[in-house]
Amino acid sequence: MGKDWERDRVDHRFLISFLYCRGVYSVIKVAVSNIADKELVARSMTILSSLAENRSFHRFLDLTAVTAICIRVLQEYPSTMVCLKPALNVLKTVSSNEAILRLSEYCTVFHVVLQTNLVNGDICNQVIRICKPVIEVSPVFRSQSIKCAFLQNMLEAINRHSNHLDMLFCVCEIFTSLSKEPLLNRSVSGSCSASWRIIIDYTLQFASSSIFSSDPAFIGASLHALQAVACMSLGCVQFFVRRQGFLHIATLLSEFGTCLDVVTACCDLILSLCALYPSSRNVLSTGIIQRIVSVLPVNSASFGDFVLCFSSLRAISTLSVDCTKSLLSTRIVSILSNVVSKETNETIIKESVQLLYQLSTVREGCDQLQEFKLSEQLHKLRENVRVEAEIADRIDSILKNLETFSKKRLRSGTNSSYSAPSDPLDFSSVITSPLMGIMDVLVFLDRHTEAEVLASLQQLQDLCRTRRVVCLITGRIECGASRGVRNQRQLVRYSEAVSRQSGDCLFGVFHFAVSHS
Repeated sequence: MGKDWERDRVDHRFLISFLYCRGVYSVIKVAVSNIADKELVARSMTILSSLAENRSFHRFLDLTAVTAICIRVLQEYPSTMVCLKPALNVLKTVSSNEAILRLSEYCTVFHVVLQTNLVNGDICNQVIRICKPVIEVSPVFRSQSIKCAFLQNMLEAINRHSNHLDMLFCVCEIFTSLSKEPLLNRSVSGSCSASWRIIIDYTLQFASSSIFSSDPAFIGASLHALQAVACMSLGCVQFFVRRQGFLHIATLLSEFGTCLDVVTACCDLILSLCALYPSSRNVLSTGIIQRIVSVLPVNSASFGDFVLCFSSLRAISTLSVDCTKSLLSTRIVSILSNVVSKETNETIIKESVQLLYQLSTVREGCDQLQEFKLSEQLHKLRENVRVEAEIADRIDSILKNLETFSKKRLRSGTNSSYSAPSDPLDFSSVITSPLMGIMDVLVFLDRHTEAEVLASLQQLQDLCRTRRVVCLITGRIECGASRGVRNQRQLVRYSEAVSRQSGDCLFGVFHFAVSHS
């Protein structure tokens, strides 16, 4: 009977009758009763495998008994192809969450099969494809895959059979799923274990290898897996950096600048890295800023597809003043001008305004924003476009920065007095106009209205969020503390007016000011 099924000689009417007469249960019963008989087991699995090849019959196989007999066959015949292949073919069709969870206790079984058949690419592919959905939904299976060295054998399999692209896609998804396991995350907190280091190496290899240069979709999948694993802990990020990860990203941005999937995956990875690691030096040395800006259209009907590009640039601009200045050396202000004046997508408008604010915190940024008449465009955006409160406040902060800069320049009478800071991280010499203008208002309270003071406090709060200016701010207040207790008390009084909106940073600044009065 098994041979006839294998040769596709079964009449369709007979097949339907077989299924509705509980024929599947009969096949399972024969296999269970004769588990030591290799030929009977092989024929039984062949019948079930033939049914599995037709989607219409999958509901007849989504049974606990079918899963159980397949697992039993894997245990008894891990190297017998005539039994192993059809059993794996049946398990591959398992799709419901209930059926997938039935496999969650059998990680060691799949590990033995994989370990036994590492030289066989097709078997390795089958095992990994079956395990992928189980790893996604089962914490038990994820944990066991680490403990029983299943992960190490999977890495060995992809090292031997990198030509199986569908298997590599599955592996990338498995890496992502493993990175989300809380127990595994806690185990690597503050460090990067050997397994995760190997995974980072493999995903970097996938993303940058010339073998996969013709498949941008796989490179994008590799980058998403790399993001998930490399950003699990600070130790993993540091290992990624030591492996020249930023250089790999820069190379990909150059080679796949026209491929949106790869570009957005690179930018998403950069965004996560900037949130975890002070990567200013690496970003600047690899030219990532220029490469991201180069892929942006100067003038487009819609910039919505490039949201992650703008987000990554904003994250980079908060790393250091040098990063902000490097960004200003590109055509970014021209691009942002087009976005503000033409774009209607709220998400991209929000990101653009956030980025414009970062640029407005340095003197060179204010110069360029005024050159492109961004004040007028932002006023129109504020008046004509329905923007959320957060963006409206950010626009007001930009306009305030530009106004303060203009007043400061008028008072100085020249722009030629600016000199580059001796220390690249010396914020005070670069943010001359906005920050020092704010602090002049806060130190010389008697010279300004309450509305001006409150506006300056709001600006100060925004700058505090960058976590780069606290030392400078406290030092500036300390210098002004000798001007009298009255000013300090006024600061406290005004701080109470914004205390509900301000964070711990602002409160600490005011506490410092009072303590030094």
